[in-house]
Amino acid sequence: MQHVCAYLKCTLCMSINITNAFLMSLQALESAQLKQEVTHIEEERIQVLNNIEELEQKIKDLDNQMEESVREVDCTEQEINTSNAC
Repeated sequence: MQHVCAYLKCTLCMSINITNAFLMSLQALESAQLKQEVTHIEEERIQVLNNIEELEQKIKDLDNQMEESVREVDCTEQEINTSNAC
């Protein structure tokens, strides 16, 4: 009976050690996967920020074009009004 108990204790200890080793491996794998995911998200965040900067520049360019168009229309209206006055 003592041999059986000793065998069971030994088996239980080995099982616990194997389980602990598995859990540590799983945690290491999850940590590596988490690091990869964080890196991927950071890369996406940088790309989004770059896209925002590009859009802001395009908006500025369009705003400048709009202002130029308004000035051209104003000049054209002034020319028409000046021509009609003559």
